[in-house]
Amino acid sequence: MIFLGDYIQGGDKPCEVLDWLMQHQQRNIVFLRGNTDQMILQAYRRSDADSVLWIPREKRRDLAAVYHDFLATMPFSYEATVGNMRFFFCHAGVNSARSLDEQLPRDLLFYNEEIIKSTYKGEAVLVVGHTQICKLIPRRYTPLVRGKVIMMDTSAKRTEGKLSCMDVLTGKVWQSN
Repeated sequence: MIFLGDYIQGGDKPCEVLDWLMQHQQRNIVFLRGNTDQMILQAYRRSDADSVLWIPREKRRDLAAVYHDFLATMPFSYEATVGNMRFFFCHAGVNSARSLDEQLPRDLLFYNEEIIKSTYKGEAVLVVGHTQICKLIPRRYTPLVRGKVIMMDTSAKRTEGKLSCMDVLTGKVWQSN
């Protein structure tokens, strides 16, 4: 399983989410870093007092460093080849002017016009989150496949949205209620 980032954006139980992620670190599960995760890390490194306000006051001293260390270990991307299919997983997209192994963190973490307009023609199938599909196609809360891009952000943080999982080899999708 490969998770695409932004684990504690907009939820009301950020510590519980990070605790669950840390308890489920295994060889067959990959937690990628999202732009929100990166912003939390950067704020923490600057000693920004607001960076830990999401941690309950009684846990701040003990947990801020633990959560920081965990977020800092998350990779920006993950590659997998199955048979003759090559997949590249990241939070938001890539810059086609660079090879996949030369991508910069900002390329992988933030809004990308190539992904939105489906002009990506690279060598691997991209699997991304970040951009809510319902903002591209109103009222759509299922993954979107466009050419060599699989968009997975099905608006889990919205009331009508879903949390989605896809077997990228078969296209089978599972969603929350």
